[in-house]
Amino acid sequence: MAGLNSLERRLASYKSEVESWKALHDEVMDHYKIADALSEAASFGIFIYDRLRAANATTFEEALSLYHSYLAWHQQSIFLLREIEDSERMEFQVSSAEELRKRFAEVNSLVERFKGRITALNAFIKGDGIPADEFLANLRSYPSS
Repeated sequence: MAGLNSLERRLASYKSEVESWKALHDEVMDHYKIADALSEAASFGIFIYDRLRAANATTFEEALSLYHSYLAWHQQSIFLLREIEDSERMEFQVSSAEELRKRFAEVNSLVERFKGRITALNAFIKGDGIPADEFLANLRSYPSS
């Protein structure tokens, strides 16, 4: 009978170790799934960026719409890049992360340039800005990169 109790204790201990290991394994597998989902999201973000980059605006309204599209992409990318960084901190690899970061840097610069131009244009339209000829000269000479 004493041998049976010892065996039962060992079996219970083994079962506890297996359950502990299984929980850790499941957690790691969940992180892999998250890293895979982030990789897909990064690839989709790059796809959207490429579509935005190919768009042409011929009117002010189209340019403003394109700016808002870039701005929306930019905001979503901030969230996505934070999630990617968290995953990478845990040493999970996210494919396309570097490409997304490069495109984000380009859009970040673009958004800042557009923001300055749109702010100046809005001020001009409201009558709060500088004279039209000065505004147009500044707009034409505004750095493109």
